[in-house]
Amino acid sequence: MESVFVTHFVTHNVTQTMPKRLPHTIQRNGIYWLNIRWDSTYIRLTLLTREPDRALALVGLVRDQLQRLRGTSIGINQIKQLVRQWLADQTQLMEQTSATVGL
Repeated sequence: MESVFVTHFVTHNVTQTMPKRLPHTIQRNGIYWLNIRWDSTYIRLTLLTREPDRALALVGLVRDQLQRLRGTSIGINQIKQLVRQWLADQTQLMEQTSATVGL
């Protein structure tokens, strides 16, 4: 007599919200950080947000501003200072806008 073993596999559809992978960013403890290469150096600064849309907007601003500086003789330390200032200004503007809108 031949015996047949049948194994049933139950699959579950599990939907998990995976963090969006954004270009030019890394995440540390859920906080997005800017991660852009400038010549042979990386510029890594916190974006102070967990929101992917806000991080994407900030990265876009920095990328646009950095494109304007390509080919100049500005040193990396000055570039980092400029990026810090752009991020601080833009973050403050975003906070003021969301407070005005009531978000």
